[in-house]
Amino acid sequence: MSVQSKRHGFIAFIDESGQEGGKGNARSSDFFVISAVVCRTTKGVNPVSDAFVKAAKEAGHSANWRYHKFSKAARNAQWLYAKHLGAARIQIATVICHKDSFQKDDMLTKNGDLYFYASQLLLERISWICRDAHEREPSGNGRCAMLFSRRRTLDYQRFQEYASRIKAGDCPRPSNADWNHLDLRAITSRPHSSGHDGLLAADYVASCYGAALELSPYGLTDDHFVRPLARRSFSSRNGKSWSNGLKIFPKEAETLVDTDPRLWWVRDYHQK
Repeated sequence: MSVQSKRHGFIAFIDESGQEGGKGNARSSDFFVISAVVCRTTKGVNPVSDAFVKAAKEAGHSANWRYHKFSKAARNAQWLYAKHLGAARIQIATVICHKDSFQKDDMLTKNGDLYFYASQLLLERISWICRDAHEREPSGNGRCAMLFSRRRTLDYQRFQEYASRIKAGDCPRPSNADWNHLDLRAITSRPHSSGHDGLLAADYVASCYGAALELSPYGLTDDHFVRPLARRSFSSRNGKSWSNGLKIFPKEAETLVDTDPRLWWVRDYHQK
């Protein structure tokens, strides 16, 4: 976990599933999903690496064996990784964007806009995870460093500037983040191909939610992988992860949970 200094109490690994834009494009996804896997950094154990070691051993492989992406893994490996991540000492936050629910297309036409705003919502949830965890059991300085899976088309310095403007209140959509628990100077990125276990975990989480949403060529979705992960989804003090660890955006899309079969699992796993 070398991407953060020793003083950081937490680190968040972030990746996405689906495409931002392309509304109306037959090759585009219906949903854009971005997820964060948040870990403590002061326990001396890397919980995501530990989960992958356990999954590899259960599959009969050596401890350092890895698939590189959810999409390239065999189905049994997908399930084993999801199962062991669901048992790990991590917390998860996920933002699901339903593109057809936007009243305006402005977030779907300019590259990066939807990613940036979905990330703003994700930063809120990362900060809540760290705030609540630090209150229960102090960890370092209680602040979180963030490692993104690098996108070739995204300037991460521009993202840092964007997040800084949000923090300063220079944004049309206010943020509910607890900025005391985020270190915007500690935003870094690495290519997924670097093989970092934290980014692999984030890829699995985002992809598992994507699999529960996107129709296969046979018109089916698969929520099996979400089941073990949902227990790691950040919950408020009343025990609900709806709108806490799991956010559906925009607001117009929230009704889909009651009307669209692709989102019915939300009621079962996320306590709406």
